[in-house]
Amino acid sequence: MRRTGCVMVVVGLGALAQAQSTSAPPAQAAAPPAASAVSNEVQALTAAARERMSQENWSGAAALLEKARQLDPANNDVAFGLGTAYSQMGKYKESMPLLE
Repeated sequence: MRRTGCVMVVVGLGALAQAQSTSAPPAQAAAPPAASAVSNEVQALTAAARERMSQENWSGAAALLEKARQLDPANNDVAFGLGTAYSQMGKYKESMPLLE
């Protein structure tokens, strides 16, 4: 009987391993295509804005970052970049909430 118990444990562990390997991947493994497209666009806008900021083209950077902020309002990097651009343009009142 002892051997039977061991076999049942091994078979049970095998079934568990098989069930885990065939289960669906975690929800965070892949972003939905729409979210991924938005993320790519935000990244492209942010990169273009950084280029304008390096040229001290603050209004150009702000325009790009405003678009990025509409697409991803919770993105702190976009908010900080936009706040920085506004500050450099002398728009201190608009920059403060973004930099806090």
